[in-house]
Amino acid sequence: MNYPQKWDLSSVYPSIECKEFQGDLQSLETAIAPLVAQVLALPTESVPGPWEAFFTAWEAQGLLMNQVGVYVNCLASADTEDPRYPALLGNLSSLGAKAAEISIHLRQKLGTMGQTTYESLLANSPKLKEIRFSLDEIRTQAQYMMDGPREKLAADLGVDGITAWGRLYTTLSGKLKVHVMEKSVLVEKSVGQVRTDSAEPTVRKNNFYAADKAWQKIEDSCAGAINAIAGTRLTLYKNQGYHHFLDKPLQDNRLNRTSLEAMWQAVSDRKTMLVPYLQKKARILGLEKLAWYDQVAPLGTGTIDFDSAADLVVQEFSKFSPDMGTFAQQALEKGFVESEDRTGKRPGAYCTKFLSRKEPRVFMTFSGTYDSMSTLAYELGHAYHGFILKDQPIPLQTYVMSTAETASTFAEEIVTDYLIGQAPNPRDRLAMLDKSLADAMIMMMNIHARFLFESEFYTARAKGEVRVDQLNDLMLQAQKTAFLDQLSAYDPRFWVNKLHFYISGLSFYNFPYTFGYLFSTGLFARAKVEGPAFTDTYKKILLATGTMNTEEVIRSTLGEDIGQVDFWNKSLDLIETRVQEFCTLADQM
Repeated sequence: MNYPQKWDLSSVYPSIECKEFQGDLQSLETAIAPLVAQVLALPTESVPGPWEAFFTAWEAQGLLMNQVGVYVNCLASADTEDPRYPALLGNLSSLGAKAAEISIHLRQKLGTMGQTTYESLLANSPKLKEIRFSLDEIRTQAQYMMDGPREKLAADLGVDGITAWGRLYTTLSGKLKVHVMEKSVLVEKSVGQVRTDSAEPTVRKNNFYAADKAWQKIEDSCAGAINAIAGTRLTLYKNQGYHHFLDKPLQDNRLNRTSLEAMWQAVSDRKTMLVPYLQKKARILGLEKLAWYDQVAPLGTGTIDFDSAADLVVQEFSKFSPDMGTFAQQALEKGFVESEDRTGKRPGAYCTKFLSRKEPRVFMTFSGTYDSMSTLAYELGHAYHGFILKDQPIPLQTYVMSTAETASTFAEEIVTDYLIGQAPNPRDRLAMLDKSLADAMIMMMNIHARFLFESEFYTARAKGEVRVDQLNDLMLQAQKTAFLDQLSAYDPRFWVNKLHFYISGLSFYNFPYTFGYLFSTGLFARAKVEGPAFTDTYKKILLATGTMNTEEVIRSTLGEDIGQVDFWNKSLDLIETRVQEFCTLADQM
């Protein structure tokens, strides 16, 4: 089919100048004060009426904030050159800070309510009882907050503080230009267009160093931003009662420390399995060792156009679950995917959704490679997760990164497994196995390096600001440790060019990727054994992510304990099997 490659946002608003958008923006402003008054007036005794009325009004305000915010962020992502969008994002950040007062008072109200009164309130209100999991989370969060005025001050200061630093990074990286040689012509590109997945080693190397030269120009500004973001977080953590910089990101992922440590322990114990893969891939590429910029170097030279890639994703999704395939088809046909390769777009890929419209949007830059097709499947996997939850009460549609990355990686594995199985000859099968194992390397080594770097960085930041050269040293050491010193060249400035370190609302945007990858690997193996019957189990897992902590999601649906190293070893066994097949085929080439 012929799919649009520019997303359609006109069904949401015709433009930011239209009266509908301006009216909703104004409504957001005027709705905050009444909601603050409403939450302050909530009774401390078990009287459900006022509580139900508040949650109805609060939900309406949240849906409108989501619609306006997602719309502006989509516009800003697709066109970093338009000066109107950063200004609008700044205004929305200010509105968010004002709206935070509502959440602060709600946490205080629920957090100070006695358990007997709380249970009585829920027992007398089916509406509140249905969203108990969300209310329980709010009560837990209340244990980690300052007094109301200081929480409000922190939210207000955040507009021109931590979130402003994040917006600055987005602006700087979005406007950054890289000059690369293409067919003897010097071409200017956005950083998101400069890739290292070419089959030509000189192209990979030249692109990497051209991009690094550009990133170096803004490293001082980025050092200021990353220090400010981390410093603010550490100050807040200390005053909110968090004892370790991992406590908050673990809470945000509904994950306990034991489970995280078990996962990293399994990865650290078993990652040596990837060394033969790295060595044999280097030999095939004619290299003594792989370099940082060779991580996703393809062993095949095949390309694919967007329409063919989209058709294949739909085809394979449909084999696993007809409604998953139908969902992906409709998302593509309706223009919910922004995939065009052009200048002026921000780097990276993501999935977002308009809650009130029950519509996703996927952002990416399709480069004509099989890796790009995997990104499309990956982001549509996120979108399908939201689709499964779309009819749940709004508070129960919120899921965390660790389980979000499970859904996306599972979707990607559906396509990868097909490509491996359909390879027409040993050489093509080797190339597809390579792609699968490159993902394993990224999740077990690249992501691990990010986690190690961020851990060391936060430890150092607690003692003072960390200089550019120190940041480079921390990153280099983390990469050498995570990759078992198996690369010939590294990327010390990775802390500059990786967006995830600058997302003001999230820290440690790394371990959930490895979690999701390993969990989904095990899930997919189970799906192949159980066949069509597993489809219902998979949907139950996705539904449970909105109503349970991560450990309970897996325990209740699969009967497994993720706090045990053996759980993770089951997935790692499957990866090792692919490593062995790759090495056998490589020796035959």
